[in-house]
Formats: sequence, structure tokens, C-alpha cells
Amino acid sequence: MELYARLVASGPMPWEAGDPEDDANLAILEEAALVRRTAHGVEALSPFVPMNALIRSGLDKVARTHETAASLERAWQQRPARAASVEIVRGAASVAAFHQILHDANSLDILNRWPVLRPVTVAPGLLDLLARGVTVNALYDVTLLSDPEALDVARMCIEAGEHARVLPGVPVNMFLTETTASVSLPGAAGPVPDRMLVHAPQVLQALKAIFDAFWSKAIPISADGDAAPGREEDVKMLALLAAGLTDHAIGRELGVSERTVRRRIRSMQALLGAQTRFQLGVQAARQGWISES
Repeated sequence: MELYARLVASGPMPWEAGDPEDDANLAILEEAALVRRTAHGVEALSPFVPMNALIRSGLDKVARTHETAASLERAWQQRPARAASVEIVRGAASVAAFHQILHDANSLDILNRWPVLRPVTVAPGLLDLLARGVTVNALYDVTLLSDPEALDVARMCIEAGEHARVLPGVPVNMFLTETTASVSLPGAAGPVPDRMLVHAPQVLQALKAIFDAFWSKAIPISADGDAAPGREEDVKMLALLAAGLTDHAIGRELGVSERTVRRRIRSMQALLGAQTRFQLGVQAARQGWISES
């Protein structure tokens, strides 16, 4: 620096604050232990001591960095082997994998088509998961509504905090978390299903999109076991249908097309297993969606 060079050349020199630039440079030199104030003013010091200390400090930092790098490398080498993108597990491995999925889950989406095995029970660990406050969305096949034993089990989960909906034709049994999907494979003998475990992020995103599409079309089910129409206009539609209005009149009343009216009625018929519109009205009244009077 120019100021240091002047001090070296001139020896100790009187100093009076005044020039902002020189004052700032002097402060930097003092902090670096390259100058000192004396009774005679300011004098330059040998750069060897401070520079040598700076070098030692740098070497210490390098050594600490090497130690940190070595520690991180040891941790990397000890990492568990990465699971395959897709794997099949059976028997005890299937049970262990399922428990691990529930243990690690921060959220859980379920497709449940209800197996024929009896007795029907809550999936092991699911109630503990709900007790931890984990969000669980369960989509059941609509046959749940006609199976008292299965309905009791679903009601237990709903009372514990599960969000549940029903839909006709749920295709598979699947548990889906942020990192893993478990799909039960058909044809497995015994009470423990063979499972396909999926870890590939792109596939998980696709499965999540499929689940969300099913979920948006499904109808909520409450803790007392009663399903309810997914939209308020469905209740109005059923009431107008029960009153004897035509599809055209219902559509005009609700501000939708006749085609939309017919599509929604078919959807509710499928949901409740009603073969005719009359049966739909009876089933809707039994579910408490509309008044029987």
C-alpha cells in the first residue's frame, strides 16, 4: 500500500487525522499489525510477524478443511446401499417394508379396494401414524358401504383423523408417501401380500397425479359411515330429481346442461349401486342426502 511504503521510506512521522483516505488506510494497517503509534507519531513495522501469523492461520484453516472433508468422506462411504427403483418383496420382507413406509411417512395416500381376507383389520401402524398427526387420505372402493365389517374398520380410522372418500372401481391396494409407493400384487397366498415397492421420483409423481385424479372425483365419507355428495349442486340435483323434474328442467334450474345432469346422475347411480333413478332416490334418502318425505 502507498501509505505503508511512505512510512517505510520516511521512518516514524507525526500523524494528525484529517485526510479520510489516509485515516482509513492507517486503520487497515494497524489492524494488520503493520504499523504502530509511538510518541513520535506513526512508524512502519516489519511485515514478517503479521504475515507469518496470517500464513499459519491459513494453514490451520486448510488443515481443518481437510479434516472436515475426511469426516464427510467417511460418512459417505458408510451410507446404506441405495434401494433399486423398483423391487418386489415377499413374506417377512413385505411386512418389514410396510412398517418402514409407515414409520417414515410425513403424509400418506391410500388406495383401498378391500381384500377378501377376514377378519378385516386396520393396517398395522396406521393408527399410530394418525396419532402422530400425519395427514392420511384414504380412497376406498364403494363396496365399503355395503360391507358392515369393513365399514366399522374404516370408521375407526376416520374417527382417528383419516380423510376418507369412496369411488367405484378402485383398481389396486396402494400406500403412497413422498419417497415410496407400495402396491400389493394380486395372487399372493396367505395373509401377507407380495408388494412392489417403487422409489423412482418420476414414477412417484405419476402415481401421485393418478391418486389426486381419483380423489377429486370421489365422494367424502364421514365417521358415521355415511357418504355425502361431493358438491352442493349434487344434493340439489337429487332433490329436483325426487320432485319429478326432467333433466332439462333440472339443468335449467341449476344452470348446467342436460348432458351434465345425466352424467352426474349416472355417477351417483354407480356410487350407490343403483340400477335405476328410482333406486338412486331411495339410496340417497337412506344415506340422508335428501329427505324421504
